[in-house]
This record gives sequence, structure tokens and C-alpha cells, in this order.
Amino acid sequence: MKKVALIALLLAATLATAAQAATWPVSNQTYKCYYDNYTGLASDPGYSSWALVTVSPTLKRGNETFTTSYGTDAFKTSWAYKGEVSYGSNFEFTFNPSGPQCTQTHVLYNGAVIQFRSCSDGHTRDCYLYW
Repeated sequence: MKKVALIALLLAATLATAAQAATWPVSNQTYKCYYDNYTGLASDPGYSSWALVTVSPTLKRGNETFTTSYGTDAFKTSWAYKGEVSYGSNFEFTFNPSGPQCTQTHVLYNGAVIQFRSCSDGHTRDCYLYW
């Protein structure tokens, strides 16, 4: 039992250390987003930004503000770090408390690109840092 606990502790420490070096979205910056198979409120293409607060080394929460046909709207979001991918990091992205979840959300190139994949509502989204 002690070996299992030690292995679990080492794995958690390794994941937390890797998450500190993770590629996160650039907080409070505008991204231009394009959707596929989407029927929600957001404009397509549209603009999004995330105001994020660190909860733990592997979790950030905050608000996503996005453009709509009637102006802007916002939802609470969570970004749970899952590991590294080529050129960035993989997250589980969730609209809180019970909105769509994207289990393969890749933040790439120092946060310049975000790809939302494997979303529970069937859509995909690609966002690019907008200067």
C-alpha cells in the first residue's frame, strides 16, 4: 500500500511540475475564433478572450467573453491541464457549471493558437491570438 501511495504522490508531483511549464491561453487578450458544426450564441467568426485565475498548478478558472449578434456575452470556464502535445499543451476545457466540455483542447505556439476538439456538443473551434 505504501508503494501505491508513493507512486501516486510522485505522479501528482510530476504532473504539477509539468503544468507549471504548460502553455496556457494568453489571459485578457483577444482571439479571433472560427467554428465548425456550431449552433450556439457566439458569432462565427467572432472574438473571445479569457480572464483566468490560477486555482492550482493544473487548473485555471475564469470567464470567457465572446462576441454575439447582440453584442457580447460571457460564461465561466475551467481549464484542466492534461499533459503536453507537440508545440504546446492539452487541456480539458469546460463551460461551467454544466455547459459543453472539450476534452482535447490544445493550446499551441506559446498561446497563439487554441484548438477545441472532442467537444460534448459536437462542435470544433479554432482561435488565433488577434493583435
